[in-house]
Amino acid sequence: CCHNSLQITRSNTHTHEQLQMLHRSRRDVPQDEDSNLTPFFSRQNLKPLLLMCFIMIFQQSTAVNAVLADSNRIFTEIGLPHPRVCSASMSAAFLLFTCGSAALTDKAGRKLLLVVFGFMLTCSLLLFAVSTEVPERLHVAILTIALGSYVFSFSM
Repeated sequence: CCHNSLQITRSNTHTHEQLQMLHRSRRDVPQDEDSNLTPFFSRQNLKPLLLMCFIMIFQQSTAVNAVLADSNRIFTEIGLPHPRVCSASMSAAFLLFTCGSAALTDKAGRKLLLVVFGFMLTCSLLLFAVSTEVPERLHVAILTIALGSYVFSFSM
C-alpha cells in the first residue's frame, strides 16, 4: 500500500529506498503520548498555525459556503418562484458534485481538475459580472446559470 502510494506520488519506480528511509525515521521518533502535539504549539509554529486557522475561517466565510448559506435570499431577489426549493436543490447538487469529485480526482488527477475547474470558476464569475449588463428578461437565466456553474466548479 505505502509502496504503491510512493510510486504514484513520486512518479518513479525507485521508491524502495525512500520507503526504507521513512520506516527508519518513524522508528527514531519517540512514542510518548505527550510528544505528539507539542511541536504544533511550540513558539516557532504558533504564528503559522494561527495564520492557517485564520485562512481556513476566511475561506469558509467567503467561498461557496457563503453563497449556499445565502442562496435563499439570492433566489428571492432574482425573482425565482420557489426560492427554498431552488436553494435546497443547489445544496443537494453541491453534495452530489462533491461526492463525484472524489472519484474523478482519482481518475483524472488533481492538477488537471484544478486547471479545468479553476477556469470554469473564472468563467462563472465573469458570467455574474456580465449579467448586470444584459436585458432584464435574460438576467434571471444568466444569474441562475452562473450560480449553478459556480457551485458545480467549486465542488469539483
